[in-house]
Amino acid sequence: EGRNSLYVLLLNIRDAKNDMIKALDAEADDYLTKHFDPDVLRARIKAGERVIQLQPELAGRVEKMEDALSDPQVGGLHSQMHIL
Repeated sequence: EGRNSLYVLLLNIRDAKNDMIKALDAEADDYLTKHFDPDVLRARIKAGERVIQLQPELAGRVEKMEDALSDPQVGGLHSQMHIL
């Protein structure tokens, strides 16, 4: 399942591209370097809030799709689509 309502925005003094890549590979969701613009930080926090708010809806839709695919009629159709 992973993180449900956690959005990691890393603020770092380092601004090397490699440091950003390492942070994002370590599952940070966003990255800002020191001397960032406060308006940019606020905008990124709002974006993170939207992501957190949409996660339950997305999980519900995935569950419905999985349920539909477990239906023999729909699942059979899904298998036929892969053959094409």
